[in-house]
Amino acid sequence: MNTNVTFPANQAVTVAAAGPLTNVGRLPSKQVVLLSVGPLWCPSLWTQSFPDGSVGFPNSSGCIDMANHSGEVFVITDFSWSASTNPGAACFLKLDNFTSSAVGASDGYAAKSEHFTTGIPLTVNPNISTAVIAGQSPCNFISSTITGYLMPNQ
Repeated sequence: MNTNVTFPANQAVTVAAAGPLTNVGRLPSKQVVLLSVGPLWCPSLWTQSFPDGSVGFPNSSGCIDMANHSGEVFVITDFSWSASTNPGAACFLKLDNFTSSAVGASDGYAAKSEHFTTGIPLTVNPNISTAVIAGQSPCNFISSTITGYLMPNQ
């Protein structure tokens, strides 16, 4: 082993972030997990799930509204939802311009988890809606969750 090795004093060092990064290369403080709630809880229909497992409702402290994040983009990386329906019936749930579908199992439970490799960037609140197909059984949506991160809008 050579103990006489020296490094130049002006060697450039790049620090990517102040702390460990998540699986999407962002600081944990910029991660956002949203749960769908009714308009009585949050006008935006979304409340934040915090790292300690608590959620923002029944008060408005956890209601997320992108209007309060000017200069930032919310990048959606994951979307999951569940519904009850008739066995074999297809359920469709639309997240902005993306449509997700699942078929009701024998117990009448339909669920789907989607992962977006490049993410869906939004500067407005996420919008989910049901797609009704003629002749299909109705789907009663139980819950939906969106995971993503905030980043500067460049």
